[in-house]
Amino acid sequence: IDNITVNPITNTTYTVTVTDNGCKSTSSVVVVVKPLPTATIAGNLTICEGQSTILTAGGGGTYEWEDNSTTNPRTVSPTTTTQYTVSVTNNGCTSVSNVLVTVRPIPVAAINGSLTLCAGASLNLTATGGGTYAWSSPPGGATAVVTVSPVSNTDYTVTVTNGGCTSTASVSVTITPPPTAMISGNLTICNGESTQLTATGGTNYTWSSPPGGAIDNITVNPITNTTYTVTV
Repeated sequence: IDNITVNPITNTTYTVTVTDNGCKSTSSVVVVVKPLPTATIAGNLTICEGQSTILTAGGGGTYEWEDNSTTNPRTVSPTTTTQYTVSVTNNGCTSVSNVLVTVRPIPVAAINGSLTLCAGASLNLTATGGGTYAWSSPPGGATAVVTVSPVSNTDYTVTVTNGGCTSTASVSVTITPPPTAMISGNLTICNGESTQLTATGGTNYTWSSPPGGAIDNITVNPITNTTYTVTV
C-alpha cells in the first residue's frame, strides 16, 4: 500500500520499492526516535491546613501545569487534598507526572479544668485534641493531664500535635485568697450562762463539735473553758 503506520522504539530506516509500468525504484527514510522526557514533581507533599508548599517539576524543557501555568517551581496552597499535574516537553516530546498534596487538619487544642483555685491547693489541667502534648513551663511535661499548684495567677499553655500538625491552647488560673475567718461574742461567762458566737469572713460556715452546725452564729453554754473552731 502507499502508506503505513510505524512505531519504532529506536531510530529505524524504512525502505519502499515503487513499481510503475514494470519499472522499479526505491526510497529510504530514517525515522528518528527521540527519548521521552522523564517528568517528575518534587516537594513537600503533606501539609497542614493553611500552609503552602513548593512543587518543582523536572525533566524538561518546558513545563505546563494543569491550570495552564508555566511557572516552575510553583507555590500551591490547597485547602483540601489535591492532585497536581505537569506536562514536560523536551525536544518535541512530552510526558506527564502527577502528585497528590495531602492536606491534614489542624488539631483543635483545648484545656479543661477549674480556672479558679484557692491558695495552696492543686488542680488537674487536661489537654485534648492530640496526638501528643507539650506543656510550657510551668509545669512542663508531655502528658495530657498535668497537676499544677500555682502560688499566684498563672497562664498555662499546651501545644497539641496530631498528624504532624500543631495548635496551642492557653488558660489562666486565678488564685483566690483564703477568707479571713473570725469569731466574735462574749468570751467570758459565768457557770450556767450561755453566749452567742458569731462567725464572719465567708458565705459558708462549719463549726467543729461541740456544738457543730453550718450557720454563722451558734449559742453555747459550756460548763468548763472550751475552745470553739469554725471553718469559713
